[in-house]
Amino acid sequence: MFGVSGWVVVAQQQNSSSQQPPGKDTRPVPANDPHLRDLVRRIRVDPSGEVRWLLAERLALLGLQRAAGRQLQRALADQARQEGGDRVDNLLGSWLQRWPADEQARGALAERFAGRGDLPGAIRCLQDGIRHLPEAGGLWHRLGNVHDQAGRTGDAIQCLLRTAELEPANGTSRTELDHLISNAGFVS
Repeated sequence: MFGVSGWVVVAQQQNSSSQQPPGKDTRPVPANDPHLRDLVRRIRVDPSGEVRWLLAERLALLGLQRAAGRQLQRALADQARQEGGDRVDNLLGSWLQRWPADEQARGALAERFAGRGDLPGAIRCLQDGIRHLPEAGGLWHRLGNVHDQAGRTGDAIQCLLRTAELEPANGTSRTELDHLISNAGFVS
């Protein structure tokens, strides 16, 4: 069993006004960090979910959110193979309690809800994420897709419109929006 101690610091750093755009690592990897070197050595010998989780935590504490996110995804995949989906849901829930503004983890949990057919759970998860990150186009996009799956076309269109406002270069959301609007009969 392993924990997620230290993520509160990352959440505070991430929520500060000097936050960089999500997914961008702006700090160089500190080659002289003994903890990081030790974890990299350990992962070469034992690439289990536990070691990856610790590495993700260390990378996030160093401000390397993108690399931390990749390691988190691998750790969750390892845990799903070893212990099943309930354990992954619990880990994601713990992660989001400590780091509620993590767009990747929020999206992963919502996808797990939707994959099980729990569309109301996926909608609640994404709406909670949007409360923490109102400018996260990816969350709005996912919420639009889940609303579409749930047959809530009007809500889906509103979410994809918001995505288009936040991410004008996102061609996928524009294509999905055009498809929804034409299928809803708004365009002849």
